[in-house]
Amino acid sequence: MCAMQHERAGDGRDPVRAAWERRRGRFAADARAHTSPWVRGALVVAGALLLALGLIGIVVPVLPTTPFVLLAAACFVRASPRLYDAVLSNGVIGPSVYAWRTTRTIPRRVRGIAIGVVVVTFASSIAFAVRPLWGRLLMGALGLALVTWIARIPTTPRGAAVTSREADRPDSESPP
Repeated sequence: MCAMQHERAGDGRDPVRAAWERRRGRFAADARAHTSPWVRGALVVAGALLLALGLIGIVVPVLPTTPFVLLAAACFVRASPRLYDAVLSNGVIGPSVYAWRTTRTIPRRVRGIAIGVVVVTFASSIAFAVRPLWGRLLMGALGLALVTWIARIPTTPRGAAVTSREADRPDSESPP
């Protein structure tokens, strides 16, 4: 067992975030670009569009951010090590993408913020923007479905051990 598996957040630091901070700026080693330049080009275009949708989703209530950013990272890992490193090294979206890649969870704080934003924006839309009753009921049902889906995503418990192979690997070693 590696030392990180026993690392606890007794000092208040999240071990997944600590692992991300140690690797920040060095994620390009994980990327395995496709051999075809056509496929790489298509993946870069798809990744850029998905990232743009994710960024738009920050301010548009019905458009989710996280799935688009995760899909963009998946495109970039096979298309461009530089773009992949840029997404994962970003201080705003990088830790969430890294947590998903290493533990298949999202930070509890991110989940709470996402649920709060959905509730506020859907409630505002229902109260001020949607007039017909059927539209309000539809918006309420969509909001409830979205909150339920977000609430079912596992969270990284504070102080949880990092156990992924990626987090265990030294920075200089390439992935299997």
